[in-house]
Amino acid sequence: MTRSMVIGILGMLIIIGIILSALNTSDFRTFLDLRSFLFVFGISATAAVITEQGIKHRIKVFSRVAVSTGWIGFLIGLILILGDSDFVKNSETVSPAISIALLPIFYGYIAKLFCGIWLKVIKISSH
Repeated sequence: MTRSMVIGILGMLIIIGIILSALNTSDFRTFLDLRSFLFVFGISATAAVITEQGIKHRIKVFSRVAVSTGWIGFLIGLILILGDSDFVKNSETVSPAISIALLPIFYGYIAKLFCGIWLKVIKISSH
């Protein structure tokens, strides 16, 4: 493993720690939703795998698709929320539903952040 790879891994661990400390709330589960995660990362990984070019291009595709898929996931969630008038009338259920609808965007941008870091690490290690 090259020095730049080690630095990249350490940098990512530090960034993960900072993000986790920012998310350190009384209910960390607010930031976890398996369906949102699988939607964003499943579609992004599939897009990256079917790309016929090198690793750099696959990471770029994963990054772009993750953000786009995050927004699509948000729109799907919003449509589902607003499409159920009984659900919308109950103010106790709308806030948690909107927070879940926002999670795909969050996951997409987190994926983009880490893809950007790895693209820099790959660029540095190839020189």
